[in-house]
Amino acid sequence: MSQHADDAVLVITELIENVTRHTGSACELRLALDDSIILIEVTDRSPEPPVHRVPDLRTPGGRGLHIIAAVAQRWGCRPVPHTDQPGKVVWAELELSG
Repeated sequence: MSQHADDAVLVITELIENVTRHTGSACELRLALDDSIILIEVTDRSPEPPVHRVPDLRTPGGRGLHIIAAVAQRWGCRPVPHTDQPGKVVWAELELSG
């Protein structure tokens, strides 16, 4: 279970760092757990989807979505549902097998 916790903390850190760095908005973290999956969702007030950039090896940053894609089984982005405020939910799923 320790590896799953480490992976979840890594994904959470990257998602929240992306909100802080790129949107300037507040965010909300939601975690859901069942027998086989940890679902991590971070909601912010920017309607702009995350941008998967090619990282510059000479500068820090730009690797967050690559890290999330490497650790999570699936990840994505969707608009905030049922609200008249702009925003999005970026989510990632981690499998609890092994």
